[in-house]
Amino acid sequence: ACGARAPAAPPDPWMRRDQAIVLESQVLLQNTGAALQIAREVSQKLSSGDWYGTQSVAYGLMAMSKFAGKTQAGEAFAFNYTIDGKSVNMNSTTPIAEVKLPANGTHTLSVRNMGKNQVFVRVILRGQPPVGAVVASASSNLNMNIQYKTLKGVAIDVSNIRQGTDFIAEVTVANPGSLGKTYKEMALSQVFPSGWEILNARMDRTPGYNNTSIPRYQDIRDDRVNTFFDLAVGKSHTYRIQLNAAYVGHYWLPMQQCEAMYDNNISAKNSGFWVNVSKDDRKTM
Repeated sequence: ACGARAPAAPPDPWMRRDQAIVLESQVLLQNTGAALQIAREVSQKLSSGDWYGTQSVAYGLMAMSKFAGKTQAGEAFAFNYTIDGKSVNMNSTTPIAEVKLPANGTHTLSVRNMGKNQVFVRVILRGQPPVGAVVASASSNLNMNIQYKTLKGVAIDVSNIRQGTDFIAEVTVANPGSLGKTYKEMALSQVFPSGWEILNARMDRTPGYNNTSIPRYQDIRDDRVNTFFDLAVGKSHTYRIQLNAAYVGHYWLPMQQCEAMYDNNISAKNSGFWVNVSKDDRKTM
């Protein structure tokens, strides 16, 4: 048969899940030396900042757990860690040991293997900011703009809003083209204060906004809306959620963020802030 040949796909640096399958096979064959070498490579991939497919990560974790399970109790590992000049000796008879480190400020950490088994070290710096902690707005290869407006499209300040007011949360996200590709599997997460109610147009059977972009999928819950979509180069999407200031009080409006689900080079977030819902004392006739 004749015809144009499709270009070969770029090689996956982890060969998808193949490397993890090889590791599992070496563990089952009790080839400790070969398994240890592959385990080093798999561990480095799992601990890197690269993102992989769900099956690759799942099979990698499963293979690493089988490799770790081959270590006999009583001979797991021993190590010494020094943080800011303070030295601590650690011994573990289980495959994993967890040490809590101070999260504030700048620290110096060193680890020394004191045993015969291989030790893999990972420092995890991720976490959820506490309520009221102001996180600076930031963006990486994605532009995001958030505005709050009346039902007629006039911008309003939601830091102090009257009870019973209906208004709109409007988010516009744009692909600036800095990476030269369409952004796939984008996720926009909007969590709202407990004093605000989300007016679900689908459930209430009220007309939505005809100038709102249509997402691939949108999950509307009691306190949040998660929107999923793709975003082409140079294009922007605008999503609008109707809200009501239902309950009087002082509330925290959490950080709003948008990111690519499988590429941590694409993200944007804005800082949260406190909002007030005040009682409407205006007299009605």
